[in-house]
Amino acid sequence: MNIKKQSKNYDIETRIDELLEQKSKREERKITRETMSRELGLSLQSITNWALDNLTRFDETQIISFCLYFDCSPGDLFVMKKLSDEDETDPEDESRLVAVA
Repeated sequence: MNIKKQSKNYDIETRIDELLEQKSKREERKITRETMSRELGLSLQSITNWALDNLTRFDETQIISFCLYFDCSPGDLFVMKKLSDEDETDPEDESRLVAVA
């Protein structure tokens, strides 16, 4: 199995906006990215980059801040999505992939 080749067909997306919406409903208040920025002491640009998946690396301190803010674990912040079926690998290897929902 060639993991490096397979990994090019996947992307990691964040669930920041989804978690923000859930927190808003749970706390019965409107929480925007701006509100989140003020409450966490992070720049609005940083939060926007997370929400729009404009990152190539994930900062550990920010992951911890988000987990505490949303009362979740790191796995709740991310989802792995398949990009395309181009350059598929051997079907035997494909069956060993773990789906992330």
